[in-house]
Amino acid sequence: MATEKVMRSKMRHYIQTATTPVTWKQLNKGITSLTSSYNPEIEEEAYIGDDVKTKYVTKLATETAFDLLYDSADAANTYLFGVMWDRKIGTDAETYLLSVDMTEATTTGTEPDIVTTYAAVKDKVSIVYNSMGDEAVKPLKISVSLVHQGDPVFGQYDPEAGTFDPDEG
Repeated sequence: MATEKVMRSKMRHYIQTATTPVTWKQLNKGITSLTSSYNPEIEEEAYIGDDVKTKYVTKLATETAFDLLYDSADAANTYLFGVMWDRKIGTDAETYLLSVDMTEATTTGTEPDIVTTYAAVKDKVSIVYNSMGDEAVKPLKISVSLVHQGDPVFGQYDPEAGTFDPDEG
């Protein structure tokens, strides 16, 4: 069986930049690498009849980190820069991150009302701006961490409409 490698561009990330109406802007411009670290908390136990310990995950402390080369013409860039520039903290620095798996589309409806959506995960995040700067004659670099809060919400994202619909249940 042949292996098909999935390109990084098939996992897209959007940040909520406005609440009324809800507006999602793609994290892309100026970002060459973005990683979500799940930071699992692992517990272990040894049972009286075993010679080895049993390990299991009890909690996740997810964090998404990236460096951003600031581009003032990009809406996601200017939103994040504004949070940092205004030194927002606490609830003023909270928003939502939407991670979208673009590898498999779900199509519903009939012509001319066909809707194509993709599996997505919505996480409440706190924006942490770690640093700003870089070398002379280089673009301004901002180091950002999005610290995930609470349970994720699974659903579908429609990139045409820019809407997220949570799964039922």
